[in-house]
Amino acid sequence: MVHAAALVTAHGGQVAVVVSAQGDTTDRLEAALAASPGNWGMVADIGVLDFQQGRYQDAVTHLEAAVELREGRTEILRWLGRALAKTGKRHEGFYRLAMASEREGRSAQALDYYQRALEGLDDGNPLTEKVRERVEFLQDQMPVGPGGIPRPGPRSSKERED
Repeated sequence: MVHAAALVTAHGGQVAVVVSAQGDTTDRLEAALAASPGNWGMVADIGVLDFQQGRYQDAVTHLEAAVELREGRTEILRWLGRALAKTGKRHEGFYRLAMASEREGRSAQALDYYQRALEGLDDGNPLTEKVRERVEFLQDQMPVGPGGIPRPGPRSSKERED
């Protein structure tokens, strides 16, 4: 009986499906990664598999490594955000979800996630200042302010002269 399957995406778009008995899949992925160090796709796949098997701290470790290898992949940031939340780092998870949303051009969603992150981050956390900067930047970009009130638009040159 097959209990686990993993999709491994190698550089160059080659895809291999690794199917094995429960517990063996991670070992095979780790072996494949050892043969191809620095392959962000495999590292991410191991992290997702860890998450799906309830090994959330291992998932965080692998997904953070995948982000280091391939920073712009929003799907990795989303998985990392979920894994961080499962390890009790909910607000850091919101930060990663916000990063993914912002990179996808979903500014309103990103702002919401950044604000949620900020609610639980204390001033001593190194992320706090980054999150505040992103909140301020996105708020300035929004066409409406809090409560749906339109922000004032740029004044015309005639208004500036008056």
